[in-house]
Amino acid sequence: MEKNKNKTTTKNQFERIVLLLEQEPDIAKGFSRGNSGPFWDDLAAEVNSLGPPIRDGSGWKKVWADYKSGLKRKLAHNKREQRATGGGPNKIINLSELEEQAVLLTGLLATVEGIPGTSSHGTQLGSPSGEPQAADQENFIYYGTSDECDGINNTIHFQPSQPKKSRPSTTRLLELQVEQQNKFHTNVKSLLKNTNKNLSDLVHYQRQSARAILSVDATLKEHLSEQKRHNHEMEKIALEKSIVKRQILETQIAYISEH
Repeated sequence: MEKNKNKTTTKNQFERIVLLLEQEPDIAKGFSRGNSGPFWDDLAAEVNSLGPPIRDGSGWKKVWADYKSGLKRKLAHNKREQRATGGGPNKIINLSELEEQAVLLTGLLATVEGIPGTSSHGTQLGSPSGEPQAADQENFIYYGTSDECDGINNTIHFQPSQPKKSRPSTTRLLELQVEQQNKFHTNVKSLLKNTNKNLSDLVHYQRQSARAILSVDATLKEHLSEQKRHNHEMEKIALEKSIVKRQILETQIAYISEH
């Protein structure tokens, strides 16, 4: 079946799905009793950022269900090959690192094997029919949904996996988180220090302004007091002049009356 590239889930998207589902193992296994819709909606928003393809929460939930079904078919195929007899080489399908991680996350191995200690993917053996061999060390990974490929019982479609990218360990993720928190705290400390300095400068300027205002107020009061004293003296002089004028007028009237 020819695949539509716009509908084929990428390796980066599958890696992000597995990473997110590791935080919710019950949802990964399909055992969640609560409403898992919000989780798949959040997952869709994050996985779509790596797209295309772009799907809603229900679409990615179906992709995961199909991915698990594909893994289960591969494990069942490997189990049949391990039990096969006839002298020919086993046609074992080697799981990629991501697929093995998904198998551990979902517990599919126990579902398919049923017998503790039985390996699901075994040792790579040479195959004249073109199956993966130990000599070339090729891994194959399933990237499509059930709508994108045929069942393993008819024809198995493989796609060579891209070079594996090392995924940060939990310890490294914690270290990165601590580093980011330290940087954040350092930045906050620096910001608070600058804010404190600005506040100190503001208080200093306010105090200087207060002292200047008090000085101006004292000068105004002194000027007002001096103005009052001056006015009082002027009033006193005016009163004295008035008395003198009155006395002169009385003297003149008295002189006129006598002559």
